[in-house]
Amino acid sequence: MKTLLLACGSLGLGNSTRMLGIVQVIRHRLQASRQDLRIVVCAGGNSARFWAAHSAAAAVEVLPLDVYEFTPRQSESPRLRWSGFLRPRTAGVYLRNSLRLRSFLKANPVDLALIDSDYHCLPLLLSRTSILALGQAWDVVRRYEEIRRQAEIPPASMLVERLDLRFQRLVSRRILAPSFQADASGATDITAVPLIVREEFTAPAGPEPGTGAAIHVLLSGSGIGAAPMLDYAEQYGLPVIRSLRDRDWALDAGGRPLIDRARAVIVQGGLSSISECIARRRKMLVCPIAGHAEQLANAFEVERRGLGMRTAELTLPPELLLERLDRVLAAAPKSAPPRCDGAEVVARLLLEPLGLAAR
Repeated sequence: MKTLLLACGSLGLGNSTRMLGIVQVIRHRLQASRQDLRIVVCAGGNSARFWAAHSAAAAVEVLPLDVYEFTPRQSESPRLRWSGFLRPRTAGVYLRNSLRLRSFLKANPVDLALIDSDYHCLPLLLSRTSILALGQAWDVVRRYEEIRRQAEIPPASMLVERLDLRFQRLVSRRILAPSFQADASGATDITAVPLIVREEFTAPAGPEPGTGAAIHVLLSGSGIGAAPMLDYAEQYGLPVIRSLRDRDWALDAGGRPLIDRARAVIVQGGLSSISECIARRRKMLVCPIAGHAEQLANAFEVERRGLGMRTAELTLPPELLLERLDRVLAAAPKSAPPRCDGAEVVARLLLEPLGLAAR
């Protein structure tokens, strides 16, 4: 039996939803059984809760980690990113998590690790585990020179993306980069893959939205910088999707995505939320965090491809905002939507080095 380790960050859920989509393909479509492949997920915080809710259906084990909390008011801290790792308390959490993972690796040899987080790669390197990295940094850096002025990306904000890319290259033998342009060419150690969503978001589309709220708000899993979106939703009585209290995490009781009920969806700019809207053919209003290079680049790409509209502030009432969105989309060039079958592409790339023939 082979063992695959998935390493997810503990701040948001984008990493985990992508990983779950890949696991669903491995288990359901490619039929890699639990007897052939043991899958262990290393996660903390909201990610650990997410995986605990899906561990039985996805046939995975969860290795829980201590949670990183940079501030008790993350929704009001849009600029909060990597600086939190420099705090003594956070360093202690990192040390405990690394030791826990190191102990696990000593008792459980891992054949392959897929990291969607760089936080805990040191124990993997010390155990000489083969590592693949999954992340968008390469695609953001690749597009930066072309779009930086139109997307209004501050040059200083690219430092995080460049460091992410360098680090992924340092610790992994291959980077799998979800991209709006799945045929983009990279270096020999980088493979562009289509956007990745869970299997529920690839199911046939349901009926068109009824008479409910035309606009829904889709929050990120971390809640970082979400206060303006929450205030807007409360002011106008808009449905908010992906509350951390919901067991089914953005699905209704029948397993159908809640965004199917909306004509348009307000998202922050994370790739997982945008990918889900693209997969369900939902128009987007993208409100990226100021100075967040990845979200600014994603917002620009959404508008350029005629998939939605970017906005820095939510000031217009929903009906006027929807009218403006429709005007922007009517004037946008028409093109085929990006592919959203990245979960299957990545799943096959994982099974190949494990010697498990994809069916």
